Amino acid sequence: MNISPGENLKSLPMGIVAAMFTDIVNSSELRGKMDGVTSARRDAAFRDRIKKPHDNIVLSCVAASGGKVVNPTGDGFCFSFNDAEECVLCALQIQDEL
Repeated sequence: MNISPGENLKSLPMGIVAAMFTDIVNSSELRGKMDGVTSARRDAAFRDRIKKPHDNIVLSCVAASGGKVVNPTGDGFCFSFNDAEECVLCALQIQDEL
């Protein structure tokens, strides 16, 4: 899934907003533990088994909560919300689903 940071700039919330940052803890270490005899194979395994499922859950929860992607950050994201309560509820839902 490719997300361009500038893609959503026109639709980002304005005024007082809530921000949420996500990150896969110890992703570099986890990537190194993936099956594969080469770094390229371990990277591919990480993307397929960890990153893509993570992103699908996170992006789905954020979309359902009315959040917007501000910037992807490698193994995480920065999101903005018009409503702080929606932001918190979204974070809780992400934790539950992960």
